Amino acid sequence: MRRYKCVDITNTGFIERCIYLWLDGKKSRVDVQRFLSRYTGLTYRQVCKMLRIGVTDWLPDCVKNIAKDVQKQLIEEKLNLPEIEFKDKYDDVCRKWRRIGIQKPLHQIFDYIAVEACKEMFMAKIGPYQMASIQGRGQELGARQIQKWMQLDPKHCRYWVKGDIRKCYPSIPQDRIKEIFSRDIKNPKLLWLICELIDSFPEGLSIGSYFSQFACNYYLSYAYHYTAERLYKVRKKKNGEMTRIRLVYHQIWFMDDVLLLGSSEKDLKKAMELLTEEMSKSLGLTIKPGWKVEITDYIGSDGKHHGRDIDMMGYRMYCDHMTIRRRTFRRHRRKILRARAKIGKGQKLTLKESRQLMSYKGKFKHSNSHKVSKRLGIQKAVHTAGQVISAFDRQKQNLINEERRRWDENSRTRTGKTGRIAIREERGRNGGCMDETEYFSSSAPF
Repeated sequence: MRRYKCVDITNTGFIERCIYLWLDGKKSRVDVQRFLSRYTGLTYRQVCKMLRIGVTDWLPDCVKNIAKDVQKQLIEEKLNLPEIEFKDKYDDVCRKWRRIGIQKPLHQIFDYIAVEACKEMFMAKIGPYQMASIQGRGQELGARQIQKWMQLDPKHCRYWVKGDIRKCYPSIPQDRIKEIFSRDIKNPKLLWLICELIDSFPEGLSIGSYFSQFACNYYLSYAYHYTAERLYKVRKKKNGEMTRIRLVYHQIWFMDDVLLLGSSEKDLKKAMELLTEEMSKSLGLTIKPGWKVEITDYIGSDGKHHGRDIDMMGYRMYCDHMTIRRRTFRRHRRKILRARAKIGKGQKLTLKESRQLMSYKGKFKHSNSHKVSKRLGIQKAVHTAGQVISAFDRQKQNLINEERRRWDENSRTRTGKTGRIAIREERGRNGGCMDETEYFSSSAPF
């Protein structure tokens, strides 16, 4: 069994790289801006203003200060992790309540350090068709792959069965996942960090944690490889030769859902029973008992569809086409019709409504829904939504440009240099900023 040494997590350059990865796409968040202000000579409002107008010359020094603090905690093996806040959120797609953990910025940074240090191991262990929470493996890719199997390999996709893991994240035994990590990682410092992150969760893994996404896929990869390598039957040929016959020919995992495809109803039922038993025994997870082996959709000699379509990842896969999941389609259609009614009355769409319509466009685009799209008039609604978003973006950019112009003019007046240099070299009472009364008098328009 290969063991992974990974990288030195106490290295300053590595920590800084992880911090920049964490910052990507998060600079506009209030909690992130307040966190950054604690590691600079700037106030929260100054940090907010400078990030908004693109003045970031102070950021490298800030990242270095954060890296020193993180490095000290790692070397001393004393993590100062803030307490995780939890809130219940209703999932419209699955129609169930989920408990989401909200981590503080410092906790998130340690998550990124652990994931980046284990990235090589995660990518090696996680199966190629484990689709959830991995960049480049979204719902659309998974749905297209299922349909590809149905079309190119119908012999081995005659039957399918779908299982659902009961409360996957919180049900993962912490002692077992620590044990599995210890098998593959021989870096004591990294292993200690992983155990500390796992212990920070009240039970199992926390939904909403960056580290939990990869850790869950890594944990389930053992069930994935068990299905691919251990689920077979032995048949004796007439010449006495023993051959292995697979019980499952294709499998795909998405979050806590698992789909198995095979050529025999009996074999597929046996495979699901064995997988359920193995997951309960080795991983401490339970697959809900309501699963049933179904005949895969096909077109009979009468030219009609028979069997049952595969409903997974927001889509319904047939042998010759793919549609949006029924309840998802109903929800989208309702909001599209409301938007069209507003447009017909001459009312303006809100920014939220416009962004929702643009996201719905992707669902219809990746499915065979051309006729229904035309009937609902999606193109016209999306065009109007695009105009609303573009107008907002232009207004936002114009305000940013004006703020940046004022910043540079004031900096040149005060220092004779550009704003970027002034911020670095002049750290006076206001950190090289305008007078607070003048510059911070008006609230941000976005």
